Amino acid sequence: MKPSLSSKKDQDFLWKNLRYIDVIESDHAPHTIEEKEGKNPPFGVPGLETTLPLLLTAASEKRLTIEDIIRLCHTNPAKIFGIRQFDSSNYRTKVEADLSEKYTIENKSLLTKCKWSPFDGMKVKGKVKRVFIRGKKVFENGKVLVKPGFGEILKAIDRT
Repeated sequence: MKPSLSSKKDQDFLWKNLRYIDVIESDHAPHTIEEKEGKNPPFGVPGLETTLPLLLTAASEKRLTIEDIIRLCHTNPAKIFGIRQFDSSNYRTKVEADLSEKYTIENKSLLTKCKWSPFDGMKVKGKVKRVFIRGKKVFENGKVLVKPGFGEILKAIDRT
């Protein structure tokens, strides 16, 4: 990652100042371990599968709230990038998670093609169970249920 957040001081500063942060995201940079250990390692780490469980764990530890997660991972990015929001009452796009389920992140269980995470071995609390996009169930019980190419490129709302 760049910049590195390896120091406890850096991490504590971010938690203390969370109210000033607009977005938490993962770029999901699925570089192989060989690439990361190479002479000129690329930036980023795989994070798509671990971002929400790590945030839910932090919520269970009272570092932030579920409302903070929604604001930082959904509402604010949509506002910033001008992404049209669906009426939430129809639940067309949603993530369902068991907030009490505990498990250990394990490289062997990851769906990412690179099959590793810097969080391998970390115990987390909060597991994604189902994901629906545009009303279609796309993930359940640890399995992706749609073929590659199902996604759409989101276009910003014209603000002129």
